[in-house]
Amino acid sequence: MTCLRFDRTLGGVEFQLRLRDYLAEHFNKVKRAKKDVTGDARAMQKLFKEAGRVKQVLSANTDHFAQVAIFSCNPSAK
Repeated sequence: MTCLRFDRTLGGVEFQLRLRDYLAEHFNKVKRAKKDVTGDARAMQKLFKEAGRVKQVLSANTDHFAQVAIFSCNPSAK
């Protein structure tokens, strides 16, 4: 298949954002946090960074595990 025009919805940041949202949804589904991680900007930034890494790895591989450093949804935790 040959693409002759640019489509913003295919790959790039759009794909990374969708992957980040998927990771957040999956994280919420397994109940690792008491509240929704999408409300925590720091957690979403970590998920966005991991989504970029996963996107890069998946460009050359068919599967990969996402690993995110432990983060707290508690604003008073350091």
